[in-house]
Amino acid sequence: GLSRLFYMLFPLFLMFELPLMILVMLGVLRWFTRRRSQVPRNSLYRPRVSCIITCYSEGMDVQTTLLSLCEQTYQGHIEMIPVVDGATMN
Repeated sequence: GLSRLFYMLFPLFLMFELPLMILVMLGVLRWFTRRRSQVPRNSLYRPRVSCIITCYSEGMDVQTTLLSLCEQTYQGHIEMIPVVDGATMN
């Protein structure tokens, strides 16, 4: 019954599953050793970020968006460019 099925499937497991499992474990081990040997990424480079805000008859919602951008914790320079379409509600 069950033991016979196990004995029939065990060679299949050894041929397909075991090499795949070993390959995955070697990949994880390689990633772990590379991560430990790399130089930490504490770079002083902070690229400039530009945020283009489209204002299409939004009124005071644009002010909320601009205030939200001012409260960001990004260390670099954030440039805010509001683009107004000339509608009467702006």
